[in-house]
Order: sequence, then structure tokens, then C-alpha cells
Amino acid sequence: MIRIFMSNKGASSILVVLLLVVLVVFGIAALTTALSSLRLGQKNADWNTAYYATEAQAQACYATIDSAVHNAFDSGEKSIEQSIVSRLDLLDFMTSTEVSDQTMLISFETCNGDIAIAATLALDLTDKSSLHPVKWQEKQPLSYKKDRGQ
Repeated sequence: MIRIFMSNKGASSILVVLLLVVLVVFGIAALTTALSSLRLGQKNADWNTAYYATEAQAQACYATIDSAVHNAFDSGEKSIEQSIVSRLDLLDFMTSTEVSDQTMLISFETCNGDIAIAATLALDLTDKSSLHPVKWQEKQPLSYKKDRGQ
């Protein structure tokens, strides 16, 4: 019996089997890593698509507000502030305004899925070309839902 264990017959077969087991383990580890990397890449691509779609919506809102401001200045109405507010009320998205001295702040939000952008624009009420962003902030899903009362 001891002679059977002491002989080297079959040792190469055992080494080949162990080598195959090690190769299978490393192959599974490599496959798992590749799949998780693929999932992460897809998630990143989806997030980028949603972010840039939201950014495009915010840029479109900015352009719409700029157009409304120019129309208000060109209308020749006495109260430029009221003229701007009345035109902003006609837009298909919500805005809020705040006036201090000769500066009007116009705020709005856009969202696309879990991504939102909150923006605040400043306007000097004596110059129709002075509209510019003072805040352009991405809101994370949790803070966005909290602000919306959800």
C-alpha cells in the first residue's frame, strides 16, 4: 500500500487537473470582472445621456427666457418688470422672479428622469442684453425629490 503512494504514477495527471482548476477559477474571475465593467460602463453611458438631455432642456429654457426678455424690452411698455413677468407667465415651464434694486433674478428647473438642473439668471433691468446665469446646478435625485416634497 505504501508503495502505491510512494510511486510517481499519476502525479502528472493530478498536476494537469489542478492546473485546469486554477485556469477555470481565473477565467471565471476575469469573466466576472469584464461583466461588471460592462454594466458600469452602460450605467455611465445612460447617466451621461440623461444629463446632457437635461442640460439641453435647460439651455432651451434659457433661450426661451432670453427671447421673452427681449420681447418685453421691445414692447415699449412702461413697467419693464411687469412686462417681463407677464411674458414669463406665458411660458410652458415654471419660473420664479425676484427683484432687488435694478436686478431681476429669474429661476427655473428642468428635469429628465433622476437628473434635474436648477438655474438662476440675472438681468439688469436697464439693459436687455445683460441676461446671464448666476447659478447652474445639477441636483441629485435625493435632493431633487426632497425639494419637490416627494
